[in-house]
Amino acid sequence: MTRFALLLPVLSLTLVAQQAPSKEEDELLALLNTPITVASKKALTTRESPGVVSLITRDEIQASGARDLIDVLRMVPGFDVNYDVQGVTGPSLRGLWGYEGKILLLWDGVEMNETLYGTTQLGNHFPVDQIKRVEIIRGPGSATYGGYAEVAVIQITSLGPEDIPGNVGGGLLYGKGKDATYRQGGHLVGGVAGDALKLSFGAFAGDGKRSDGDYTDPTGLTYNLKDNSKVRPLFVNLGLSAGGFSLRAIVDQYAMDQRDNLGDATPAATGIRFGSTNVEAKYVWTLSKDLTLTPFVLWRDQKPWWVDDVDAGIFKFATTRMRAGVGLGWDINAAFNLAAGLETQTDKSESIPDSSTFPAGATTAKYTSTAAYAQLAYQGPVNITVGARYENHSEVGSSFVPRFALTKVFGKWHFKALYANAFRTPSIMNINQPIPGSAPIEPEKTRTFEVEAGVQAGSSLFTANLFDTEIKKPLVYTLVGPDSGYFNREKVGTRGLELEWKLRKAWGFLNANATWFKAVDVQVPDWEVPGHDSELLGMSSSKLALSAGLKLPGGFTLGPSLLWFSDRYGMTVEPGTGAYSLQKLSADTLVNVNLAWTKGALRADLGVFDLGDRRRPFVQPYTGGHGPLPGTGRELTFKLRYGF
Repeated sequence: MTRFALLLPVLSLTLVAQQAPSKEEDELLALLNTPITVASKKALTTRESPGVVSLITRDEIQASGARDLIDVLRMVPGFDVNYDVQGVTGPSLRGLWGYEGKILLLWDGVEMNETLYGTTQLGNHFPVDQIKRVEIIRGPGSATYGGYAEVAVIQITSLGPEDIPGNVGGGLLYGKGKDATYRQGGHLVGGVAGDALKLSFGAFAGDGKRSDGDYTDPTGLTYNLKDNSKVRPLFVNLGLSAGGFSLRAIVDQYAMDQRDNLGDATPAATGIRFGSTNVEAKYVWTLSKDLTLTPFVLWRDQKPWWVDDVDAGIFKFATTRMRAGVGLGWDINAAFNLAAGLETQTDKSESIPDSSTFPAGATTAKYTSTAAYAQLAYQGPVNITVGARYENHSEVGSSFVPRFALTKVFGKWHFKALYANAFRTPSIMNINQPIPGSAPIEPEKTRTFEVEAGVQAGSSLFTANLFDTEIKKPLVYTLVGPDSGYFNREKVGTRGLELEWKLRKAWGFLNANATWFKAVDVQVPDWEVPGHDSELLGMSSSKLALSAGLKLPGGFTLGPSLLWFSDRYGMTVEPGTGAYSLQKLSADTLVNVNLAWTKGALRADLGVFDLGDRRRPFVQPYTGGHGPLPGTGRELTFKLRYGF
């Protein structure tokens, strides 16, 4: 399968290279020339951007019938989803477990990572049908975004008032598995676009199940997830802009039921909540046509990992984050652009009475940080970007991360050579849950080299990139004798290859990508696979993704997709013993198909996911005392939307 994936772009190039320019080629160029900002403060195209980037359009998301953000991310090179604790799943990239503070998720510019551990929960959580586009840096972004952007940045833009021509719309969704309703919910969207004022509103609420499969805990206890894995999302998003002023308010209340807990299963399902209220205001002050200043303030109030059940162990911490700063954008001349900024941030956390406490019985923790960043971009025969960020944290000290990018677009070809350092700032709980007697917690430090080359051939684009990433002093939660907690391990790295092919035709589109990586110099025992030095626990080292959107008569669109993951290693329970041992888990192929019908402002989708009922489990990517968490099986989905 891997050899086929490597040959796929070459075979396709042979078929299409001789085609003459066409309307379809123009459509591809329009996609490639879409301005994005995730990798640079100034809008550039995906080929010019100083990073390895992916752009996922609304048409691609809608054609696939994506049920949640997991479906979207798995179609991107290098991405997968793994399992942590307490029934929670999160993202990984290029074999690196990125869930805990290494991958930054931005929704309309507002960070979604919670501040206790830096995590972002996936699975029937975010309103995927309200997404306008997704921009992703498949690589470090700390020089611009700071300490949560160590290995990737996911920037999501939701529908604006210009995307809701009737000013208001709504929708329903339903997903049914063999023995359980996996998801059901509803949408409401609205927007007003006037000359002086723009308003947008989005809301999503629902419930569902993580799975209806069986889970076995370390004692050998087996239970079914049908009535033990309820998921209840509530997401409200308000946007306002007037002149240079803009305001974004997002309320995200994500609640779950779980039994797997932190080790042995609880007697019954217990609730866990992730509550977050986020408000960001900024003003773009135009000093001249070439110079802008953008002061901003961000306020976040959160109650993540909120557990109030005695059987699961009461855990209640309320946290707040206040960040303020100013950014500068200056087009020095036609060739040079400078982006720079200053930021200050305060994190506070307070334990609720009768719940867990910080070390030595403390009930509060407070940390401050200050940062400065700058990026100088030159656009000429070869585009050059040089930047850096300096950040000082009141508890863990300073980090300095430079970046350098060289990009060149010449005719149908493009080339990138990238080098970047990145860091991950230890979160509140990283600092407050150290291994007793260990060295003081330090920030993780990351170094990444990347090289990318691409060519447009008719209505196709072929891209290949090589990457080499090393994380020094990764923060790991582990057991040392009778003690458990965080400390800095030695290092871990991955090297690999990602290939992409995008095709645009009158009949629709076809996307294909393949990823291969191997682990390098792994010195984190919790992530190692004994006897397999090139593997990392829980990770498939090869992945192939195919997706299409086929236009049919009568307003119909057919959206087939296929995902193939190579085998991987995980800790599983030996039947009848309850003992955990390392096992090789077989490769998986997930086949999905979605049929959509559109007439005016009305759209209906009927889809079947995991057609082969593979039930691919989520695997813990470290030795954390949990076996694989069953995923959903074959699912029949239905969506009905009007007005958006």
